[in-house]
Parts: sequence; structure tokens; C-alpha cells
Amino acid sequence: MATELPVVPALDNKLAHALLLVGLRPSAVAATEPEATEPTLGGLLAHRVAVHLAGIRSAEARIRGDGAADAVHQLRVHLRRLRTLVGGFRKVWQPHEAEWLAENLAAWNRRLAELRELDVAAAELDRMLPKLPASLCRAAEEVRQQLASLRAAALAVVCADLCGASHL
Repeated sequence: MATELPVVPALDNKLAHALLLVGLRPSAVAATEPEATEPTLGGLLAHRVAVHLAGIRSAEARIRGDGAADAVHQLRVHLRRLRTLVGGFRKVWQPHEAEWLAENLAAWNRRLAELRELDVAAAELDRMLPKLPASLCRAAEEVRQQLASLRAAALAVVCADLCGASHL
């Protein structure tokens, strides 16, 4: 069973993220990062920025590939965390660069919001469907089809945006 369904610990969950922010290393992360004898704030910042940029690239590729709902969620998480780093360390960048980065990361996240909201609505509908009376199942299926249609249109807009000339 383990070969058919291997268990791999998540390296970027909320606990691991919080531990890294305070300079601690969760055991799963410690094995994947080079050991630094005296980590600097600049080194830690560069590492976290690199982690989020890699996450953004991975999530974008998945969105363009199969449009997975989880990829949309992960992209928004990485964008939000990167925007927080930019805001928290504004003095690392030139003032106009920090402002530009923060504004563009926020705008990018807003462009993904409709798609994410549709994914959340579809998941909630799926969760509630078994609890609905039989008389409402047909209406629920119509709602599901409408959500799927709206999601397909929103995904097309996001994919076009990802391939556009103005994309970061």
C-alpha cells in the first residue's frame, strides 16, 4: 500500500511556515535545507522569497495545465505571503519597487479571487448535497452546472492573464 499511496509530509503548511518565520526548522524542512551555521536575516528573507516564488511558478503551471482548484488556492497563499514579506521588509527594496511589488501582488491576488470563490462555492455545494432533500437535488445539479460554467469562464480569464504581456 505504501508504494501505491506514498505519504509525503507537507513542507509548506501553516505550522511549518510559522516556525520558519521565527527562525525554527520543522523536521521535514530541516532535511531539505542546507544547514547554515549563522543564518542572517537577509539570508532567511532571500530563502523565503525563493520558496514563495517557486510555489508561485508551480501553482501557475498547474493552473495552466489542469486548472486545479488547489493550485488556485496555493497560488493565492504564496502571493499573500510574498506580499507580506515585501510589506514587512519594505526597506530592502527601493521605495518605488516595494510599492510596485505590493500593488501588483495584491492585484494579482484579486484577479484570482473570483475563481477561488467559485471553487469554494462548488466545494460547499458538494459538502451539502448529501444533506439536501431529494426534491432539491435537481436544482442543486443545475447550480453545479452554472458554477462549472462560471468557473470555466473565470479560468479562461486567469489563464489569458497568466499568458499576457503584462503578467509578472
